Amino acid sequence: MTTVPGRHANRLWSELKAVHVAAGKPTLSRLVAVAGEQRPPMTVSDATVSDWLGGKSLPGKGNTRLFLVLVRFLGSEAAKKKGTAYAAPSQAQWSQLLRLAREERAFVPPAPSKPSARTGPVTLPPLTGGFTGRAGELRDILGRLDPAAHNPRPAGASDDAPATVVVSAVMGMGGVGKTALALRAAHQARQRGWFPGGVLFANLYGYSPHRERTPGEVVDQFLGALGVRSADIPVTLQGKLDTWRITLDHLAAEDLPLLVVLDNVRSAGEVAALLPQPPHRGLVTSRQSLALLQAHRVDVPPLTPPEAVDLIGQVLDAGGVRDGRVAAEPGAAARLAQLCGCLPLALEIIAALLREEPGRSLESQAEELTAARTRLGLIEIEETDAESRPMAVRASFELSYRHLTEPQATAFRLLAAAPGPDISTTAAAALLGTPGSRRLLAELSRAHLLTGADERWSMHDLIRL
Repeated sequence: MTTVPGRHANRLWSELKAVHVAAGKPTLSRLVAVAGEQRPPMTVSDATVSDWLGGKSLPGKGNTRLFLVLVRFLGSEAAKKKGTAYAAPSQAQWSQLLRLAREERAFVPPAPSKPSARTGPVTLPPLTGGFTGRAGELRDILGRLDPAAHNPRPAGASDDAPATVVVSAVMGMGGVGKTALALRAAHQARQRGWFPGGVLFANLYGYSPHRERTPGEVVDQFLGALGVRSADIPVTLQGKLDTWRITLDHLAAEDLPLLVVLDNVRSAGEVAALLPQPPHRGLVTSRQSLALLQAHRVDVPPLTPPEAVDLIGQVLDAGGVRDGRVAAEPGAAARLAQLCGCLPLALEIIAALLREEPGRSLESQAEELTAARTRLGLIEIEETDAESRPMAVRASFELSYRHLTEPQATAFRLLAAAPGPDISTTAAAALLGTPGSRRLLAELSRAHLLTGADERWSMHDLIRL
């Protein structure tokens, strides 16, 4: 006797379809051949694999190893696709999904249905081109957003701690790609059907030319998106927050979890009251480490040199253009990546400038950037992006610098003048010549303007300039 499939079975089928598509839709015969290539060989029919992919049946216990072999193959094929940012579940996650689905005894496909009237709003900005690498970070975030995760809370947190992911940058400067990564994860989570209650996005303008948004303004935005009439939203901040929490509780009671994405946050205090409790999830981006926020942290470093070159190529080829300069000048492309510090913002600006001059060589652009004195002034376009952020590396860094205290700013300037690629804690204390120098170093590190490891402190090349 069969039963109506539960959410775990539907999740498994959804993930299986997603990884199959991301892998380029290998044929049934190819998947059957993969099974036969194992040692010892395994056999499976085209019809069986088709039923798994089509959501008509689940692998039985005798086919567990075969199923894991196939999804590992699909995941590896997806990872090879140029420009693909799909993060496949790990083998442990696949095993868990399969076990949970079997326990539901769900062996019939979900009935086709029209989108539910209770499907929540999605206010995410659209994805843009020019995204590469970040597979490990993306997998880490999705592992925390996954509703099937056993423990979405940070290690050591109390049971009532919010299930939140903080995306921060090791090097910390603006333009390292925190927002792009968070949006990629949020869109993938939505596509996987994890948040039927909705996916709400808000830019708090913590590091922006715009005025920083207040929690009350963000709550007004979120409640309005969820259908609460403005006349029913209290005037006081406490009243707004109470209405927000009541709305979240109602969604949880209806099994409609939602995802809240808070971008460009400057302090934990401004978002603590906005973050939802499980089963909802929160995703926060910030240039600060947000030490007071109990959360899992995903550090986002600059790209690797091959990823940086790939990003240049993606921007040059955007819109179906076949540029060809990266392939024709691989050495110059690598030099450009190095001069831009493998920082996504810098790479995107330079590639966009090169798009405007299709006849210019990459070598010519690299030569122009070689002079350190003028480099930052050249990496800019007099425009803003979709989130109103300046398309200029110097201006982006200035947004971090303006929030430093005077002692922090003085220390930052002195450390930038120190010779060598890094400096020891002892030498930094002598250079700064002020009590509490170790604390200043830590504060600059939390602001992601300095990187510390093993009592050595360093700056990204563009930050130093």
